[in-house]
Amino acid sequence: MLEIIKKQFLTKFDGQFIGDDEKGYKHNGSFIPESEFSELTKSEITSLDEVNKLITSGNEDDLLNFNNQIMAFIFGDGENYQGSYEEKKRSGDYCWYLDLGNIEIDDKNKGIKYSGVRFYKN
Repeated sequence: MLEIIKKQFLTKFDGQFIGDDEKGYKHNGSFIPESEFSELTKSEITSLDEVNKLITSGNEDDLLNFNNQIMAFIFGDGENYQGSYEEKKRSGDYCWYLDLGNIEIDDKNKGIKYSGVRFYKN
């Protein structure tokens, strides 16, 4: 994966983040239908029931892995996503970060809502 800088990230996801440089940005959220779970997790999770079991299991490692898979699906085109971003190319100053979001099961629409992703500077 080719690393990009903060400005390129915001341009790539134009309109999907609300905020400003001072307070940071919040993602509008994403809906992932159950039909895409298999692709998202390389067949580790294939149903809403399995997502619900994962969330209620309390296994932090598995939940973190699932969060990372969702982030890669949304922000990395299915590959690993970049978690930190330089302000300017080759500045060595990685001051912008992408935080994990929240998983909400949407039984009515048969999928999950992923919201609360923040893009902020430290």
